[in-house]
Amino acid sequence: PPTMEAAQPLAAGKAVTAVPTAVPTAVPKGTAFDPESARLSVLSYNLLAPIYVRPIDRRTGAVQAFAAFDWAEPAAEVLEWGVRWPRLLAELQASAADIICLQEVQFERGEGGQYVLPAWLAPLSESAGYSARLPPQADLREMAERNERVLGVADAPVGNALLLQARRLS
Repeated sequence: PPTMEAAQPLAAGKAVTAVPTAVPTAVPKGTAFDPESARLSVLSYNLLAPIYVRPIDRRTGAVQAFAAFDWAEPAAEVLEWGVRWPRLLAELQASAADIICLQEVQFERGEGGQYVLPAWLAPLSESAGYSARLPPQADLREMAERNERVLGVADAPVGNALLLQARRLS
């Protein structure tokens, strides 16, 4: 565990609160976590939902500056979903993280009409040892309505998802 330093007085008579001298270790992108480690490993990833890549905003008729991704060229190699998702999946699988926090997941309709993880994430499903935690269906319906109203994309809710490694978490 991190060690704590004692509070040190300041010239103005105030004290500095104790701060850790050792912090949890961050690993470089693409590094697999040790599945046998006593430490819990967490990977957080913003997927950039496909509908948010250079969409035309129906309210303005233009792509908003924050969604233009001018730096991401050539777009066919960087932003195109068919190129991105296999790379994303490979990186998520290789991480071997105990918890994977996903942002901007574009959910799909599953059997029975419920929103589920997109098919491309199936290799991380329960058969691969992960269980998923999704937003409530009502929240996903509300997001789908917003995306249709603003972007003109029907039935495409975007939200967060947690994938939990069953062998490490209960």
